[in-house]
Amino acid sequence: MKILNSQNRITDLLREFSKRVELHNLTDRYDINRVSENIMCPLLRLIYGYQEIRNLNYTDWRNYPGIDIADSQNKIAFQITSTSDNDKVKDTLDKITRNRQYQRYDRFIVYVLTEKARRYPAKQYPSITQNKFAFDAQKDIWDYRNLIQAVTQLEDTSQVRKIEQFLESTFGKGQPFAWKSRPQKTESLLLNTVGIRCPETIYQADLFLNKEKLIEHMRVSGKRVRYPVPDRTLVIEYFTKYGYQFPRDFVCHKNTLITFHDLSDDEHPFRAVIDFGTVTPLPARNFYTINHEIDENRERVFKDLLRRCLVRMLKRHGVDWQEDEKIFIFTMNEKDDAETIKFNQEKNRYERRINWGRERFVCLKKMKTQKPDEVLFYQHLAFSGRFYRLENEWYLQINPSWFFSYDGYRKNDYLNYYLKWLKREEVNDDVKNDFLFTLWFFKNRMGHLFDESFLKFADAMQLSGAPELNDSLWNPPSGKTSASAEDGITNSGEDDGSDSPPSLFDIFATE
Repeated sequence: MKILNSQNRITDLLREFSKRVELHNLTDRYDINRVSENIMCPLLRLIYGYQEIRNLNYTDWRNYPGIDIADSQNKIAFQITSTSDNDKVKDTLDKITRNRQYQRYDRFIVYVLTEKARRYPAKQYPSITQNKFAFDAQKDIWDYRNLIQAVTQLEDTSQVRKIEQFLESTFGKGQPFAWKSRPQKTESLLLNTVGIRCPETIYQADLFLNKEKLIEHMRVSGKRVRYPVPDRTLVIEYFTKYGYQFPRDFVCHKNTLITFHDLSDDEHPFRAVIDFGTVTPLPARNFYTINHEIDENRERVFKDLLRRCLVRMLKRHGVDWQEDEKIFIFTMNEKDDAETIKFNQEKNRYERRINWGRERFVCLKKMKTQKPDEVLFYQHLAFSGRFYRLENEWYLQINPSWFFSYDGYRKNDYLNYYLKWLKREEVNDDVKNDFLFTLWFFKNRMGHLFDESFLKFADAMQLSGAPELNDSLWNPPSGKTSASAEDGITNSGEDDGSDSPPSLFDIFATE
């Protein structure tokens, strides 16, 4: 009975290990991957008896090619990665082949710290390995579930107990990844991630459209037609053709329209493009699960629906989706009485300003000095948003940025080239401030639209128990004040009124 209890606890801890790595990676904290290599060495030693296993990145040289840890006695090597896609597997096999690692080891395992993919196209692998060594995707790509299976087959109670004690002391009971036991102060980290809530019911119905006629109408209208024409494009073409107003927070998948809007409502415009008899309401989670297993394709469709809901919400508040760059940008279209567009005489620019306890600009329109009626460039506060799921909960990761355009939408390639400079000048507090402002905008400007736009936002997530860091050690102060992007990139020189962009000196000079 004791061994069963220990095995059950090990199962919980290994799952916790996987989820922690996933959460850290989702928030761009990849240092945990290297720490995990040091956890895997003693863990594999305890489970499989690999007594000679070592971390090659430390004992041989940094970034050892193709593999991370290995046991020369048992001639087995492991690539430890948090990336589960097939490209990572192919890259690993390619490095093993090119560096002739097969002359040192007989077996190679790709261990995925998070969760391995459901399928891998194994037919591609022999051409990469050149038949120099065997690699079976079914047997040689592991994740935590392989370790759980191995532990359940152990009969030595003391061995199982040692595994449990090691995992418990490393990250059990909310501890950080303390693979070397030592007392340590901890702190809470603010993650650029917020929980979201969407309606519990999703609606789907078969499309009822004359697709050939709509495609012909697009062609006659002079629109560019690329085959195959997506169903969503045809739905939009139908409504545009007949001049109907319709919401754009919907997706199409396999000749089916999918939305949070109630398709059983006879007054809803979507009724014009669907087969009434096929309207099906179902719990949102059931849409992307089959037999209680996540269906990756349908989950991607669901993420697309969430993004389109967010696009619709933000559009109403002067934030556009920039399709080419896949980011959201604040525009000069203020949508609230609490906002203002002011002309800054000193800097010769229009500014959209929002008061969120203090005023800040979210978009500016810089005018030419010699031709004050002509625009030189736009600068936009921007952010990317990524939806992801942990267990049964959905989250939105927000990454603040900046964007420069010619006309309020089209990318200004010249100025965006210097965006890296701008980001280097911003310190952590600047990025944190942009994130907190964006979250405030979500919660205070769009919170009352839940019935129409479907998404609600929670507070920012915090990760407790992280090791306390002395910021001055890894990011010492430079002794100079950084140029805040919130002040805007400005042109202090006298431009000649031409369409050519200002010089690098002029762009970043202080006005």
